[in-house]
Amino acid sequence: MPQSRIELALSLLSPSDWRVFEKFASEFLAVEFPSLRTTASPAGDGGRDAELYSPLEDSTVVVQMSVQQDWDAKIRQTVKRLGETFPGVTELIYATNQTIGADGDALKRKLRTEAKISLDIRDRHWFVERAGAPAQRAVAAETLAKQFVDPLIMSTGVQGSPVPLKDGEARIALLQLALDVADTSSERNLTKSCFESLVIAALRGTSSDDMRTRAEVHRAIAAFVPAGVPGQLEALIDGALARVAKKNGPIKHHRSSDQFHISHAEATLLKEQTARFLIEEQGLSDELAARALRAVGDDQGEIDRDELGVQLRSILETVILQRAEDFAAAVTTGESVHVDAQTLLNETSRAGSSLRVSPESAVEAIQDVLATPSSSTTAHLRRLADSYTLFAFLRQTPDVQKVVLTVFADGKIWLDTSAVLPLIAETLLDSPDHRHYTQLLRAASDAGLELLVTPGVIEEVERHLNLCAAFCHVPLDEWNGRVPFIYSAYIYSGRASGMFLSWLEGIRGRARPEDDVREYLHDLFSISEESLEELADAADPILRAAVKELWMEQHDQRRQSMDPGQMDPATVARLVAHDVENTIGVLEMRKSESASPMGYRSWWLTMDRTALRIKSYLRDRMGSDAPKSSPALSPDFLSQYLQLGPMRASLERGDSVALPVILDISHLENVPRELIDFSDEFRSSHAEVEERVLRRMVRDQLDEHRTRLGPIAAGGWNAMEKSINDRIKATPASAE
Repeated sequence: MPQSRIELALSLLSPSDWRVFEKFASEFLAVEFPSLRTTASPAGDGGRDAELYSPLEDSTVVVQMSVQQDWDAKIRQTVKRLGETFPGVTELIYATNQTIGADGDALKRKLRTEAKISLDIRDRHWFVERAGAPAQRAVAAETLAKQFVDPLIMSTGVQGSPVPLKDGEARIALLQLALDVADTSSERNLTKSCFESLVIAALRGTSSDDMRTRAEVHRAIAAFVPAGVPGQLEALIDGALARVAKKNGPIKHHRSSDQFHISHAEATLLKEQTARFLIEEQGLSDELAARALRAVGDDQGEIDRDELGVQLRSILETVILQRAEDFAAAVTTGESVHVDAQTLLNETSRAGSSLRVSPESAVEAIQDVLATPSSSTTAHLRRLADSYTLFAFLRQTPDVQKVVLTVFADGKIWLDTSAVLPLIAETLLDSPDHRHYTQLLRAASDAGLELLVTPGVIEEVERHLNLCAAFCHVPLDEWNGRVPFIYSAYIYSGRASGMFLSWLEGIRGRARPEDDVREYLHDLFSISEESLEELADAADPILRAAVKELWMEQHDQRRQSMDPGQMDPATVARLVAHDVENTIGVLEMRKSESASPMGYRSWWLTMDRTALRIKSYLRDRMGSDAPKSSPALSPDFLSQYLQLGPMRASLERGDSVALPVILDISHLENVPRELIDFSDEFRSSHAEVEERVLRRMVRDQLDEHRTRLGPIAAGGWNAMEKSINDRIKATPASAE
């Protein structure tokens, strides 16, 4: 049988299902031991999975079957019993529905040395790998899957989905989109593939004995997809029915009655695909719960790990859904948004007292998973993001392909400082798989987009690096302000603080630091310099005045909220000038471009919330004279755009899957000063360890201590901007 169904069935077993598991495991073990007999009645363990079995063929072997989560304690308890009641036993076969794997190796060695007992662990993977044969095992596996998995699969949509849908049909449609989106060819028409998924969803659970008429299929889909132009929805549904009902297709069509049902082969495939989806969903919950409990530390009380995982997954999915709806709306409005730590904190705060960890710990866990997800979690989150986005489009219009084609297919993107600094920070990460911004911009470049920065951004980046150098020369207790972003990222990478200036030399020197930064960005990230100053200077004076006034207000507010004592009008003026150049320069570039709101070829990539809302701000100031489009593009929008937009055919499938779902770098910001001291002390006490290993050890220790101190809840640009502002007025060599 397919592996996913039996794997899911085993994962669904609860402590009260111990008898069911014993019966299942006995069928598997009977292939080796045809005559297992009970050697001990339920006793000291309280009755649950306390029975021990021994094969008549070998009295030195004892078998225990258990569903207990704390398998380590259970095995130790059993070995103690064996020493008291069956001292002749030399081998314990421990059968469990839990996943143990290599985690049991240390216990095996300990029992072999101290108790003279050989431990043979047969965990979930052992059963899954042997579920296909012989027939006795296959029957037992199918029986368990039918009992625990099939009822769930037949009724499931995306269970607990944050999608505000009362109709079960809509939830199932969302699930079907999620199952199909990963297999959708980049060359295929999105509208056609979406409606084929909707048709299969509408026919889910049907058979030759329980069919649906064409009219029933139409009603099921029309319940959550708008009609569009007259006859459009009906034509799209009928076209999809014709395609999927072809010979050997997934749908069977009884022409005499014009009824449809899912083929047996497709029904079997759907069960396997859905089981795999639910396993991935469970894996995401487990990852989130584990990271949150690590943040809580020893103060876990009576927190239900499974319940916590489901709550955190629901929060993350709600944020991904909102991101998808924002993406779909942006295609019409031209205003993209960016998800950051504050977005996550707002959502976790809504959970209230039902969330058994603090909102800050919840955000820390979600950020941690997003920053370093497992490969299966990466694929699952990508699938959710794509399916939610397609569903959001479908709720606006049935012709998804037509809408997507209004988005730009080539062009130039100017990067804000908030989009450049994370690239530099990610060079400190050992694993290329965790360099999410780098992956995003490399994919954009590979797809044909030209990456650019203005001279002002080069200056801001260099001033930030200079600030980092200045930080190295000042005692920690005398430093006034935040720890600079790049220096913070450097410490979090586990590197020695005393080597920071040497590392910095690889980016810029003392003689011509801005030229060095310019060359560094070009060589490592294919980012070129192109000024927008001339275009911005030649723009309508009224527009220039409004944009300048907006940015002056925003920078003044930020200075006051961060450190009123360090207000410098000259510094603010230069920052404002850089933002005005990017804002107006991109708008002026568009004057020769005729396009829809998201179809322009010139963009400004930024995480700055003011920049992303600038269209609305200018409309409030200028009324009908305000620009009709926003120049700003968020990294989140760019990521989803590359995944589903007109350029998706330009990307290799591997790059597409690797694109990040949510980009947030606030977990690298503002390292607490006590952690800098801790890092130095830890390194000193482990000086004999190889550098590569020591770096990993320091990084792990910093992660653990950081979670105890609590996360930084200010996302996106705020922390980085303070760092840049503090030193943009200084001369290049002043800190050296």
